[in-house]
Amino acid sequence: MSRNVFVSALVLICLATSPFCLGQSRDRDRQIEDAQLDIRLLKHVIDEQDRRIADLEKTVKALKTAVGDAENPAHDSRTRIGKPAIIPAWQIPFAWSRIKFGMSRVQVEEILGPPVSVDSVLDYQTLVYKGDLPGTGILSGTVRLTSDRVSQVNAPDF
Repeated sequence: MSRNVFVSALVLICLATSPFCLGQSRDRDRQIEDAQLDIRLLKHVIDEQDRRIADLEKTVKALKTAVGDAENPAHDSRTRIGKPAIIPAWQIPFAWSRIKFGMSRVQVEEILGPPVSVDSVLDYQTLVYKGDLPGTGILSGTVRLTSDRVSQVNAPDF
């Protein structure tokens, strides 16, 4: 009986150290590495989504503030009582998100409105948007055009 136990133990040891078992171990190691990579990628996606959600929350807050000021002009020192505040399009974060590379100046001005000033240098122009946003202070943003096409966008920090 003890000889059978010894032989069985020996067979199990041989099987455990056989290439077949080692191959399974390598497969498990690879599966673990793949799972760890997936976890890292998912964490990156979550971090990116958190950033985007925070940006959207800032946009919603700015829009609520803008709508609240428009509905209650007495809180806006730039308006006279009885007249609703007119908020320039460029002071709305959503408008800046619509500006895409390759757009023409006309398309940009249709979305953001006319700039406060334009700086021209040899082969490009910079459309400057600057002004006071009630409750947040002075905002400024720029759109650079190269050959009348958007090549760079610096949205205000809402």
